Amino acid sequence: MKKEKRIQILISKTLFYGVLVSSVIMITGLAVVYLFGGSYGGRIIMAGVLALIITPIARVVLLAAGYAHAGRPRFAVMSLIIIATMAFGYIIGK
Repeated sequence: MKKEKRIQILISKTLFYGVLVSSVIMITGLAVVYLFGGSYGGRIIMAGVLALIITPIARVVLLAAGYAHAGRPRFAVMSLIIIATMAFGYIIGK
């Protein structure tokens, strides 16, 4: 049970810092747009949105690794299926 608690803490920190970093990037982009105008600030904002999109993907990857490490192969396989589904959706959506 101790391994699972560490995994939960790692995942919660991943989500927290992912949202924090993406927020800082987007606020920086807004400041650049406000101060200087142009499309460069918009690109920074899009980088923040990309960081926000990557955050839950990182969570699922960490879940898969954590479940495999904790000896819970069924949950690790389910996490890998979720990752494959997200990748498939990305490929089809492109």
